[in-house]
Amino acid sequence: MKIGLVGPLCFLKFRTASVNRRERICRHSSRAMINASDLPVWNLSGLYKGRDDPQIDQDLAEAGVLLESGADHPRAVSLLARLHAFGTLYDGGRNEGALHKRVNAVALRSKVADPPPPGPAPGVDALCTQVAMRGADLWIAAGRPDPHPVTRQWSWEDARALVVEAAGSLAPAAGQAVDRTFREERVHARHPGSPLTHPAGDRGPYVRLDYDGSLKSVLTLAHEMGHAAHQMLSRPLGVMACDPRPALAETAAAVNEQATLRLLIARAGDVERQGLMAWRRRNLADVILRHVMLHRFEIVSRGRPDDAVWLRIVEQTAGLRAARAEKGDGWRAYPVLTRAPGSAWTYAFARLTALALLARREADPAAFPRKWTEFLSAGGTMDERPALWPFLIEPAASAYWQDAVELAVAEAETEAAGWNRRLSLSRPWR
Repeated sequence: MKIGLVGPLCFLKFRTASVNRRERICRHSSRAMINASDLPVWNLSGLYKGRDDPQIDQDLAEAGVLLESGADHPRAVSLLARLHAFGTLYDGGRNEGALHKRVNAVALRSKVADPPPPGPAPGVDALCTQVAMRGADLWIAAGRPDPHPVTRQWSWEDARALVVEAAGSLAPAAGQAVDRTFREERVHARHPGSPLTHPAGDRGPYVRLDYDGSLKSVLTLAHEMGHAAHQMLSRPLGVMACDPRPALAETAAAVNEQATLRLLIARAGDVERQGLMAWRRRNLADVILRHVMLHRFEIVSRGRPDDAVWLRIVEQTAGLRAARAEKGDGWRAYPVLTRAPGSAWTYAFARLTALALLARREADPAAFPRKWTEFLSAGGTMDERPALWPFLIEPAASAYWQDAVELAVAEAETEAAGWNRRLSLSRPWR
């Protein structure tokens, strides 16, 4: 009997749907097992005591006077950053609140023009080219289903201890900064909005997320605490110099996230380790490939997004099979295009550079903690090239991105090879 492609394709579609259904069930059950009363809520008294705090009016007035006179611009910026952070955190992330409007009205009176947003780092074109050369492999890796999805749930205390330990394994100062963020009640773990680490001028960062005990929420916590450690260690530089460039900020978060995941993999049992490695493979390949496509889409569309342009970008980056499987309006599923225009490339940059940095740690574990502490403490005083040079990483070189992409593909192939041995397959599982 001749069997066409319909049968296998239907099987794969059914299998993928079944895996996704199991993942949704796991997320629902993990949320049910986490007691909301056990999750921390941030203490904003370090900013203001409430919406009616008279200090708000005093700080707004002082910032306005300083901006108009030009007497102390850093002090004015610090006050406005604190007020803006309080409005964002207190109002649940809604930027249209009354406090935001008052802050914006004061800021518009400033005689000092805002600096232009930073452009792409050197070598981003080479990054995109190298990812496109292995785009088909990354697309296959991202779409391969997980035979054993991770169903374990982590309590808040376990997740907190894990993230602190992972940060400390990178550098003791980073672990202390993460632990201090927890101890100073700067984390809101039951916030319904999107995950966020918000700087607050000279008052340091505040973190919010919706923790449900799943693997994804544990790694989201690790990612946001990577941002928090970066901001905590760069605070001594002052409000005008502590804010890092977007690519370096995302790199710090990605390194902390991957260090946490590697710690989980090292301690997991056999079956759970397979699920964790499969999750790492799918997430890594998808984030790198998708954000390179989004960056290219932004450049080509020039503010006028079009479905046909998106499909053409997908085909050029990941191949014809990926374009046929993609929806024409697939770009609409990524809010980064509207929330932070021009920054999609930073996520691909960060994931690939995180792999390179962790490889450097394995090669020289004695020197890495000092270099990583200096990287985090530099804040916004350096751009990508001098910040990464101590690790012998040159982001302007095409050869670096070729090696970084090959390292990312090897991560996926290593995981696949493990499955091949277990399933007794004679060729890569694709």
